[in-house]
Amino acid sequence: MSPQTAFSYTATELGRGIDPLDHYRRWTGEPFRFYWEHPPTGTAIAARGVVASFDRTALIDGSTNLGTLVDDVDSPTNAPAPLLVGGFRFDPDSPTSASWTRFGDGKLVLPTETVMRRDGRSWRFKVDAAGTALGHTNNTGSTTSIEQDYVSQVRDAVELIDSSDLDKVVVARAIDIRGCRDEVAMLGRMRTRNPGCVTFAVGIDDTAFVGATPELLVRVRHGRVAAGALAGTARRRHGTKDSAIASDLRNRAKELDEHRYVVDDIVSALDTHGVEVDPVPEPTVMTLTDLHHLYTPISGHANGTNAAQLALAMHPSAAVCGTPTAVAKQWIRANEHLDRGWYAAPIGYIDTDGDGEFRVALRSALIEPTSARLFAGAGIVHGSNPEAEYQETEVKLRPMLDAIESR
Repeated sequence: MSPQTAFSYTATELGRGIDPLDHYRRWTGEPFRFYWEHPPTGTAIAARGVVASFDRTALIDGSTNLGTLVDDVDSPTNAPAPLLVGGFRFDPDSPTSASWTRFGDGKLVLPTETVMRRDGRSWRFKVDAAGTALGHTNNTGSTTSIEQDYVSQVRDAVELIDSSDLDKVVVARAIDIRGCRDEVAMLGRMRTRNPGCVTFAVGIDDTAFVGATPELLVRVRHGRVAAGALAGTARRRHGTKDSAIASDLRNRAKELDEHRYVVDDIVSALDTHGVEVDPVPEPTVMTLTDLHHLYTPISGHANGTNAAQLALAMHPSAAVCGTPTAVAKQWIRANEHLDRGWYAAPIGYIDTDGDGEFRVALRSALIEPTSARLFAGAGIVHGSNPEAEYQETEVKLRPMLDAIESR
């Protein structure tokens, strides 16, 4: 929707020691709720309710004027701009399963209430409007991925890469876990065990999409753009061998090829949308709890393009789809046999000044009242070993399994 008049809002500064997860815990019955936390920067957001929502078309073509969306009623002069929060579907043109129907193709939502901690201060935003639910659909059906099926898909992908102009394709899989799930307890465990990641949740009615992702898609703040290429993986080993594994990752041809595709893809997308990209450094190694990843930071000047426009322009990246994008996407539609939903798609926030941050929704799960579906994928290039790629997805699933299985 596009509002004809601005919504009234107020911002109130809160005291120290505020934990937005406590607010999210109280809002678990809300028709729409959102959570985001990045411990390294101290940023945390909890939000509930829907005043207005904006689909990808309105955000991409600029018909949504974020600067006139709200009207400050009585806020401190140093208050930050209010936020819109949400996420998007990986492929809006692919069939939607029953489990993902209520999430739709994705939107950014102006919430009725937001609690935010950033730059050492905490704020509450309230918007004066009636809330609106995002819809409800009964949830049925699931599929089970097994090793043999996944290895066969990867083998087919490698054969195509060796005989066509497809350079890389990301093959995803899912596993289903039965039993009741506590989304708030899972979020708490994920942020404790993955301190370098963004812990996130989007809840609609009794279903929530939750995860802890290491992958920045794009950040815009004060005119500066930050992005990151994260591709190329090695499993960690405890002890003295771990540093050797990280060092070897920097020189492994298969991983470097996969990483280069992602770097080139991001730089091209930013350049196409007017970003003045800074010189790109050599890749480093990002070390997480279970994995090492090749990582290249990418930065530049935004030139007036906001965070949502860049996120949607950059998606799907080579890191989660493949390259060339159109060929890889078509392969995924025809061969993956999995509704990714919001998995591997942009999720994040943007304020009414156009600043914001979007992450790629990895290491994630769709939580329903009596089950959870966990997602993981691996980038397939020339030389990929199908059995090794399957084991890589097993390691990527472990953080979510740990969060679910712990009591």
